[in-house]
Amino acid sequence: MSYYDRKSNPYLKLGFWKLFALSVIMLLFFPWSILICLVLYGVEETKLIILALIEDFVKTFLLLMAIIATIVITAIVSIVMWLKSPDETIDADSKFTSGITLHRQN
Repeated sequence: MSYYDRKSNPYLKLGFWKLFALSVIMLLFFPWSILICLVLYGVEETKLIILALIEDFVKTFLLLMAIIATIVITAIVSIVMWLKSPDETIDADSKFTSGITLHRQN
């Protein structure tokens, strides 16, 4: 078994659209595409292709999770701020008054 060096993987250096096309083709014809790669390219090249596809999938998944988390957190904060009770809001127009009231005795 050989050591995997991701910097020397030529399939990770493909552009977005080429790697996207490779991913789509590999997924559409999944079991057969692996067998064809094994026959045409050999075990080492097939391993590099699969590792590049896995790495691309992980990067895409993490990016989507970050975007979804950002949207969810923004929605939660917006809802909490919208549902905040009026007692908790600060009225900048009112003048400061103390809680002490004076009563006049007759």
